[in-house]
Amino acid sequence: LCRTASNRRTPGSSNRSKQVGTFCGRPAVENSVCEGWLKKKNPSNHHLWQLKYVVILPEHNYFYQAYSINMFRSVSDAQEEEEEENGVVDASDVVSVTVPTTGRGSRERCRVNVECEGGRRLEFIASCKEECNMWYEALAKAASSRENEKF
Repeated sequence: LCRTASNRRTPGSSNRSKQVGTFCGRPAVENSVCEGWLKKKNPSNHHLWQLKYVVILPEHNYFYQAYSINMFRSVSDAQEEEEEENGVVDASDVVSVTVPTTGRGSRERCRVNVECEGGRRLEFIASCKEECNMWYEALAKAASSRENEKF
């Protein structure tokens, strides 16, 4: 679905922080719907944005197609399925996916927000508008999957 974004890089000293962008080429995680580097707003320090390798994965459920949103510190953690604490969100808990018009990254249309049940909010920044649109579509599709129950 969304493995065709740019290889843009952001300033930083580590290789990991330079790998911003949706994964191009062969996926790092088997069966992923969408995966790549996004900046995620730290929920406890609203001025800190952390680089996360985000992966949308299908989950097996008899009644409906389900997805999970997984956040990792590195590609190797994603491949080894070593989620960090609070790093997995069941997409059926997502209430809304929006591209906000205010806040960091909103003027460039690079930001996407995910509101979850219980008041949890995930705020992401992509490297460009096109990549943000791909993430928005993938997240919205994953969130709406429960509405399309198999029977």
